[in-house]
Amino acid sequence: MSTKDASLLEQFHASRHIEGGRRVVSLPKRDLHSLQDNRAHAERRVQTLHKRLCHDKEYADMYTTNMLHYIVQGHLERGTTTTYYLPHHAVKKTKRDITKWRIVFDASSHEKGSPSLNEVLEMGPNLLPDVLSVLL
Repeated sequence: MSTKDASLLEQFHASRHIEGGRRVVSLPKRDLHSLQDNRAHAERRVQTLHKRLCHDKEYADMYTTNMLHYIVQGHLERGTTTTYYLPHHAVKKTKRDITKWRIVFDASSHEKGSPSLNEVLEMGPNLLPDVLSVLL
């Protein structure tokens, strides 16, 4: 493991704590970038989502169900001081007459000339074992 990866892993372990029964950890940020206010971009994405929800009852029902589930589970909450919005959309997958929906959060979305959330965050080390080593 490189020195940088070891440092990122150390920062991760140092920042983690339990808050109200939930695990909380700080995301490692790159020094070169900072997030810009993306409210206008997020509002355009919400308007597109709203149009789709109005025209597609099945989509609206699934979206409402999944978002309520995120709220009940504590994965989603109303922010008090928000400076960056994470756009999202739903994806429908049908396999063998079974339809599954999931909400996908788009951390690569960004305004022209501004970095995305993915570009601002450090990648960190790969902690998964090498498949070839495991097989051998």
